[in-house]
Amino acid sequence: MTRQLTFKTAETIAEQRQARQVIQRVFVDELNYRQMSIDQFDQIAHYLIAVQDSEVIAALRVIPDTGQGLPIEEFIDLSPLRSNEVKLAEVSRLACLSAFRNFNITCKGLAFFEETIRSLGFTHLVIESLLETVRLYRFLGFITFDEPFYDHSVDLYNQKSPNSIGLMKSMKW
Repeated sequence: MTRQLTFKTAETIAEQRQARQVIQRVFVDELNYRQMSIDQFDQIAHYLIAVQDSEVIAALRVIPDTGQGLPIEEFIDLSPLRSNEVKLAEVSRLACLSAFRNFNITCKGLAFFEETIRSLGFTHLVIESLLETVRLYRFLGFITFDEPFYDHSVDLYNQKSPNSIGLMKSMKW
């Protein structure tokens, strides 16, 4: 049986809720984060999702830079990145259910996500990454733009030492 895989922008409240459920399952249940609660950025975020046989299996949150700023600004000053030529967004909460993690889904999904992010008009992306997963984002073309920092919300081992870093990517052709 051929399984139908679709990548799309979450268009309904139900799809956004399913995206948040996937994120919750991956980050809290699998990765042992304390919580992944809905925050003020969810109201303005775009959710990009992978759907297989009507089930959301992967999700990514894209937050446009607005007057309320971006979540990463709790740790990093983004003012040097901002200009009239830059349309900035933060990518966060990239999650894929473990049963569906494979190279095919990853490559097709990331190609769709990049194309969609460009179509939304964003010229630059920022992301907060755990130090242990920074290699993935470097592989995707992100570069570090600040020193590692301590993020209490992802201190999985209660070490109170730098555990995250900010990365940036230009989306210009």
